[in-house]
Amino acid sequence: MRRFLFSLVFAALLAGAARVEAIVYVAADFQTLVTEARTIVLGRVASLDTEWTEGRRGIETLLSIDVERTLKGSAGDSVIVRVPGGQMGPYLSVMPGAPRFTEGEEVVLFLAGAPPELPHILALSQGVFRVVRDPNTGERTVVPELLRASADGAVKVIRGDLTRKPTPLGRFILDVRGVAMPPSPERGVR
Repeated sequence: MRRFLFSLVFAALLAGAARVEAIVYVAADFQTLVTEARTIVLGRVASLDTEWTEGRRGIETLLSIDVERTLKGSAGDSVIVRVPGGQMGPYLSVMPGAPRFTEGEEVVLFLAGAPPELPHILALSQGVFRVVRDPNTGERTVVPELLRASADGAVKVIRGDLTRKPTPLGRFILDVRGVAMPPSPERGVR
């Protein structure tokens, strides 16, 4: 009985001492991502390098992207992007909502930040679209983010949502350009 009471008191103390924290994400729709991004690139992850942040308070990953195509803004043949979190030896730094990458994967990145600073991904994981290839046809498809906003503004994963369909890469590029450069009377309809 003593052990049971001790365990119960100990558990209550732990529960009272525990801090509960939450992170709130504001969902960004496609139009917002396109208009707020300084640069949008399609490319392949060439390398991942980690480094300590100033004062060794955290770790960040420097993502090197071999750019295949720039969909908005300007970028050279490659771009280095700063991503929060990463691992250095036994030290792991994780930021909820920050994307993770592997070398060789194809991605479309919506980037923010102005030189001389390195760009960062707009809206964390929401600014990352993965490109997957059909093994039979080789057709590339863009897979959208998993987070969607509900009517009350809360963000949740909606399983089976029909608006979250993979999009063929060509269609995705046209959608980006349609938002980034809408038709005007001077240019005519494209």
